[in-house]
Amino acid sequence: MEFMNVTLLAGTLAGVLPIVVHLIHRERPRVVKFTALQFIRQSVKSTSTSMRLKHLLLLLLRILLIVLFALILARPLVKESSFAVGKTGITQAVFVLDDSFLMEIKGEDGQTHFERAKKAASELISNLPPGSALAFVAASQDALDFSIDLSSVMRALDLAKSTPGAPAIVLAVQRAFDLFKKRSGGIREIYVFSNMSSAVWKSLPLEKPEDTEDVRLVVVDAGPDRPENVILLQAKPSSFTVDQNASIRIDCDVFNDGPGRKVDLELVLNGQKRASSELEMAEKETARVSFNYEFHEAGVAQGTVRVTNEDSLLLDNLQYFSVQVLDPLRILAVTGPNGKKGAFFLIHALSPSGLRGRERVELTVIEDSELPQFNLEEADTVFLINVPRIEKEDWDRLSRRVEAGRGVAIVAGPAMESDFYGALPNLPLDIRGLIENRDSNLVLSPIVHPFLAKFQKEGLNSLRLPRFRTWLELGMPEGADAATVLATFGQEFPALLEFRAGLGRYFVFASSFGTDWNDLPKWPVFPPFVYEMVNFLAGRKEEATVFHPGDPVPIPVRSEEKDATISIFEPGSQRPVLLTISPETGRAAHTAGKAIGNAQVFIKNERGTRKLGFSLNLNTKPEHYPHVTPEQVTKVFPKAETLAIGEDLTHKVAKAKRGSELFPLFLIFLMLMFCSESFLSNRIYK
Repeated sequence: MEFMNVTLLAGTLAGVLPIVVHLIHRERPRVVKFTALQFIRQSVKSTSTSMRLKHLLLLLLRILLIVLFALILARPLVKESSFAVGKTGITQAVFVLDDSFLMEIKGEDGQTHFERAKKAASELISNLPPGSALAFVAASQDALDFSIDLSSVMRALDLAKSTPGAPAIVLAVQRAFDLFKKRSGGIREIYVFSNMSSAVWKSLPLEKPEDTEDVRLVVVDAGPDRPENVILLQAKPSSFTVDQNASIRIDCDVFNDGPGRKVDLELVLNGQKRASSELEMAEKETARVSFNYEFHEAGVAQGTVRVTNEDSLLLDNLQYFSVQVLDPLRILAVTGPNGKKGAFFLIHALSPSGLRGRERVELTVIEDSELPQFNLEEADTVFLINVPRIEKEDWDRLSRRVEAGRGVAIVAGPAMESDFYGALPNLPLDIRGLIENRDSNLVLSPIVHPFLAKFQKEGLNSLRLPRFRTWLELGMPEGADAATVLATFGQEFPALLEFRAGLGRYFVFASSFGTDWNDLPKWPVFPPFVYEMVNFLAGRKEEATVFHPGDPVPIPVRSEEKDATISIFEPGSQRPVLLTISPETGRAAHTAGKAIGNAQVFIKNERGTRKLGFSLNLNTKPEHYPHVTPEQVTKVFPKAETLAIGEDLTHKVAKAKRGSELFPLFLIFLMLMFCSESFLSNRIYK
């Protein structure tokens, strides 16, 4: 037999009190001289002996009452191994610790739920009997196998840290059950320490190994209290890539998981506070705040949006973001007989006079006769505007540039020679003639295409509004499988064709960029139409830059960077992760680490170094935070016992230490003895 509160056994010493009281209050007989009482003395002697026995019995009952009361306070235990057949007293226990970021919620006592769980687990381990075999499973990591060295398990528990993810508790418990596959007999237990957040209590199938039905599963709730908390759900840029001197919008969604309050947010970019905002939020309300910012320097812009108010969980008050600010696109416009007049509207669409010094592109305009002297390596996109023909050597240079991933746009005009364009080996255009004096509009193709995506919505920017009077009638040449019709005049005549060649593309627009053939340049849709065409033909693609820990992160690699080395510095890391570029796909893939924050990517070859970046954020959703009830736990683990941190875990959890508690039995004895003492007292002192 053992006792849970050994120090209270000192209360048994109070059993001497009835003896002391008895001795103090014992009446001494007085001597009274009287007549001869010979016959009376004999009767008194026998009565005194009987009374003395009754008094001694009453004294013994009172002593036992005090001793038994002290024993009850000490809570006596008897080992199960004393009664169970085939059981040993050795405990084999697995401690499972929820290490999700939600365990960092700070409770009303100032401790985080993670600190509470680790403290309760440590106390429980220290109270286990010698010889116990323990194992440790952090929910996000592999299991630490059984060991009789309790100090090693305590060390692993002490070194455990929360992670940015929300690993499923079911999978961790599955790993705990798997540890019992080779360990039979004894008393086998699994203790799960969690704050019962919904994010980790996913209802997944649990496959118990054979011969584990006797394993006892105890779930300890480390976070029944849920103080108020504001959750920053996301800080998402409206575009992950932006041109120099252009602006984007950063949308921030906020959820108030608590009573109504004022919420303050601020935008920090490249280490400097750029903007702030204030919200009045009701309980359980979701609201959006947007910050607009214009970027003037090319490169990687990285920042954060954060809630400045103090609350119970600081980790979900911060969201990171990365934006790739691109160098100005280099555009070459080659004009035909009309010279720069033919590119008048193109010039003002791409380089408005009011934006001189803040242009988003570098535009160069030359005549077709100057093309042989121009270095095409300095152009990302080339426009041929009403160009009759060009020399074969120049077309070959353009073709090689397209094959490498750049683009060429051919814009129609009256000077174009159909025999030249019809004889091009990689762009077989069938120009059948000129259609004039019509009144038609552009009808976009219903296909999903990145260039068309922004124009397939009704409104001011719709390409359906401009009217077209004149255009070239283009036929679809036989064998031109690479040609795609992106738009038509009305429902009949091709208006915009796409030809793919290697990594690049050709666009052919069957009308002009001047008001003599249509009124497209007069509409507000013309500048975005031209700019999106330039951007698409230059091979620029928007790549996501915001991820969650553990997500796959694609690294965009240019065609001229296939021989480059890639170094990635994860958030908070000083050691780079080195990647290789796949020779088949020409791309590189990376799996994000566990830390949240902003990461840097360096792509380096003999031409130079290009810097990119991406951000890793917590996956925060309002449905991740509610507290799971014991009834919901039993749906995941039907036979689990659920206890709260505040309860006496040493008493309720350590089965091998506890065995069977004798408190109820001793309480019954106490009541019986109390009744006996009362009955005997009444009989003696009636």
